[in-house]
Amino acid sequence: MKVLLCGGSGLVGRTIFKIFKSNDINIIGTFNSKYYDNMINLDFLNIEELENAITDIKPDVIISNIAERQNEICENNWNKIKQINIDIPYNISLICKKHNIFMVHISTDYVYDGIIPPFTPNSNPNPLQNYGISKLIAEKRIISNFNDKTKYLILRVPVLYSDDMINLEESAVSLIVKKVMNKIECFKEDNYSIRRPVYIEDIANFLLHALKNKTYTGIHCFYNKYDIYTKFKIAQLAGDILNKDTSHIIPSDNCVYQTALRPRDTQLYDEEIEKYLMNNNTTLLNDGLNTLLNKFKHPNLNINNDYTNDLFLLVDLDGTIVDSEIVQWKSYRDALKEYNIEYDFETFTKICHNGDVKKYLIENYNFTIEKFNEMKEMKKKYMLNYIDELKLIDGADIFINNILKNKINYCIVTNSSVETINIYKKKIPLIDKLQNFISRNDYNDAKPSSECFKLAIKKYYNNEKYIIGFENSICGLKALGDVTNIIYFITYKEYIFYEQVKNNDIFLIKDFKDI
Repeated sequence: MKVLLCGGSGLVGRTIFKIFKSNDINIIGTFNSKYYDNMINLDFLNIEELENAITDIKPDVIISNIAERQNEICENNWNKIKQINIDIPYNISLICKKHNIFMVHISTDYVYDGIIPPFTPNSNPNPLQNYGISKLIAEKRIISNFNDKTKYLILRVPVLYSDDMINLEESAVSLIVKKVMNKIECFKEDNYSIRRPVYIEDIANFLLHALKNKTYTGIHCFYNKYDIYTKFKIAQLAGDILNKDTSHIIPSDNCVYQTALRPRDTQLYDEEIEKYLMNNNTTLLNDGLNTLLNKFKHPNLNINNDYTNDLFLLVDLDGTIVDSEIVQWKSYRDALKEYNIEYDFETFTKICHNGDVKKYLIENYNFTIEKFNEMKEMKKKYMLNYIDELKLIDGADIFINNILKNKINYCIVTNSSVETINIYKKKIPLIDKLQNFISRNDYNDAKPSSECFKLAIKKYYNNEKYIIGFENSICGLKALGDVTNIIYFITYKEYIFYEQVKNNDIFLIKDFKDI
């Protein structure tokens, strides 16, 4: 059996491709914008070009898995959605019929209105939003084209998720986890509509079984018969798994804040597939989420427990432990005045948080290295004028004392010089109790290079199970991302790079009281 998987680089496609490949199925996947090994790029809207390619490939089965699944996007651009969700699967069906190729099309439970569940393949569809409407139209066009249900399998599925994800925004399930990890904002989360999430590997295994045994044709429903959750309940489950408070997520018993209507409960039932589900394991959401979130899980950092020897902490200094942003800015501002350079706080944040002051001055003001070093010496002297403004970030005292009391391994990794560190130590005695430092004097390339963090690992890391990073700048985040998945980012909603930062799969906190 030779399979062409259309949409092989997406969330669902990657898992199907992996499962089929591991079972020695001759499978070819397609990618869209991002190249994947062993996959090809096809123009599915150019039917002549598409037919020529498929004629060369000669598949026995084509799996149609290209779709725009984000409901809000579907509400706002019908022409684009029509091309993706209707025209592409219809084009595939035309070629499949012409060349006698069996077609599998992945559809959705959103073709139902969710009013009187359960819904079977024979239930009357009544979609409430453009996404469901587009998927139902695609189904009808495929069916009318073939006019023979033995030639196709349309599989209606609920919300899907996987542990094989490029980022947490790939699935509506894992997108909820990002809200749990974000303590900067409060979120409303739907506590009305019922979800029964399906683990994509379960679908991939079912498709493998179905195609090998040629047992399912026409319209069918694949489902999770055990789990019943609202999005709010999924958030609570994720919080339990990550050991995180979810009080910033507020349950909502209506969906008026959403652009696209969601059905109340699209519980699915399929008599034929029920037999398969009885004889094969279903991945429960608790188990699937545990696997998905494993790379973010770690012991509690603010209590004494048996896992403190498993921790290695990489902690930035300025703006992370020490509330020094204003002091740093004022010092730079005063020093640069000597060169008739205006340096407001917004410019300071843009430059210091996203790059290198030295590079900025060389490129924009023709500074030489000598002139820059001269300015830096001036800046250190001006800093002494503002030393009384230095203080610890809220909760940092408890955090540091916990490190010292429980002998947790750590390293303070900073772009600041030894001289600046000593200024902090003089003003804040608790900083002086910290011994493990990587300063700007120790490495060549400033953040966003990861050189400083890799040096810290080389010097202080003792093979602890968990490496946990703490940062407050966009360049520091980029540097940390090369060495660990577990990152706490201290920030605020007005931070100039906040929208960019929140796209990352990290813990967003206001201060150390949030950890």
